[in-house]
Amino acid sequence: MEFKFKKTAKNPEFEGVEPTRERGAEIGWAPWSVRFWRCMAIGFCVFSIMGHWMEIPYCLFMDWAFGIVSDDSLVFSDPMYPFLVYGFAAVGCSLALVPQRDWLRATYKNQLVAAFVFFLLAAFTAMMGEIILGSICNQPDPVTGVYPLWDNSVLPFNVLGQAWLVNDVLLGLIITLYVWVLYPLLVKLVGLVPERWGWPVTIVIVVAFVILCIVKFS
Repeated sequence: MEFKFKKTAKNPEFEGVEPTRERGAEIGWAPWSVRFWRCMAIGFCVFSIMGHWMEIPYCLFMDWAFGIVSDDSLVFSDPMYPFLVYGFAAVGCSLALVPQRDWLRATYKNQLVAAFVFFLLAAFTAMMGEIILGSICNQPDPVTGVYPLWDNSVLPFNVLGQAWLVNDVLLGLIITLYVWVLYPLLVKLVGLVPERWGWPVTIVIVVAFVILCIVKFS
């Protein structure tokens, strides 16, 4: 897929700019590129661990502010336990949201405005995801009223008892940080590896991660 940045009233300097496949690989969205899929594999492994680390201060804050985190939570007991959901989220954001980031960067001359619009879209997407997922698999028991997965209905700023605006704002910030800062950094780091070492390095990281998962999940 080749894409073109259009000239707009807000950002006229993009007129006639048409990134090549090489340029697509540089900015991080190039599914035709082998390096892109190496980034996906490495990103899945790295952010499965980093996502867990990110939850530690998040859960400490939530427990302090709302008292909703158990003291024996896995978040605190084993920092090297992979949270695969963050690995899948990183890959999903890379595939689906990096093109949206680039479109906003081309549309808005002020990059802070572009990042803020992206954050609003990310937070709204997180809220809708919670509502949709909750309506499918997190309905309260008709007798006891207990929610099977999570219970946001008792929290302030909840949306339809399923989504929680505090969560959604923080998720929007995290998604924005990942797409605008962490993922481009990953792309640059992978690009520094000589091509002949690209797959060996990727395989070593993936194998080490698989071994870690076997040890932690067993």
